[in-house]
Amino acid sequence: MKAHTPQRKQNKEKEEKEEDKYKEDKEEEDKEEDKEEEDKQQQEEEEDKDNKDKEDKKEEDKKEEEEDKDKYKEEEDKEEEEEEEEEDKEEEEEEEDKQQQEEEDKDKEEGNKEEEDKKEEEEDKRQQAENKDGEEEDDKEDKKDKRQQAENKDKEQQQQEEEEKEDKYKQEEEDKEEEREEDKEEEREEDKEEEREEDKEEEREEEGKEEEREEEREEEREEEREEEEREEEREEDKEEEREEDKEEEREEEREEEREEGEEEEEEEEEEEEEREEEDKEEEREEEDKEEEREEEREEEREEEREEEEREEEREEEREEEREEDK
Repeated sequence: MKAHTPQRKQNKEKEEKEEDKYKEDKEEEDKEEDKEEEDKQQQEEEEDKDNKDKEDKKEEDKKEEEEDKDKYKEEEDKEEEEEEEEEDKEEEEEEEDKQQQEEEDKDKEEGNKEEEDKKEEEEDKRQQAENKDGEEEDDKEDKKDKRQQAENKDKEQQQQEEEEKEDKYKQEEEDKEEEREEDKEEEREEDKEEEREEDKEEEREEEGKEEEREEEREEEREEEREEEEREEEREEDKEEEREEDKEEEREEEREEEREEGEEEEEEEEEEEEEREEEDKEEEREEEDKEEEREEEREEEREEEREEEEREEEREEEREEEREEDK
């Protein structure tokens, strides 16, 4: 009957160890699921951050492009303003030259008037010099025309240089703008290529993770099958233990019944002896009580006799007193 007790204890310890291991495996599995969820959430946050950074970069590029356009417009306005100032300056210089020429002509007329008085005195001399003065006047007109032509030529050349300079500046700005657009287009293409590479890398990582998850799920299914087999074994062991326990319990019950029967017989004998002993004790007590009562009755009778004697003595004393009184 006791041969099965160590085996049952060993099976119970084994079952407890397996249950503890199952709990530990379950806790580890829960931790892995929590970690996987945290990794997934972190990946989503990183993707959101990357998308936001890309949007911010696009906005920044757009803002930079607008600033470049505004800067180019400011430069054009500044250039037009400088051209207008240059034209105003040229007009002022032409006006100053014209006023200077008029002043020179006026001074010349005043000088000619003074000479008229001299010409009246020197008519012959002035007549001779008249032809010479006419030639000098023609020379002055020729010089004036040549100077005007030179000024016009300088103005035309300056204007042409300004136009060429402006065209060159505009062409350079257009080339710079085209170069900036090409650089931006290249950056956009590079960004797109990087995004495609990142998407491919993410797909590869996701496929790798999916394969890992599938392997983990397969391992979990295998562990579940093993756990089910262990559970079946535990159930079989428990069933065997229950059968053994039942047999032991039945044997123990039969043994207990035999022991109880023997104990009942012993108890009955002891009770019978106790009753007999109690009866004897009661008889002895009753005898003792009867003796005590008899003693008490004897004492009472003795007290009564003594009381009677005292009464007789008192009666005698009273009789003596009566005799004395007489």
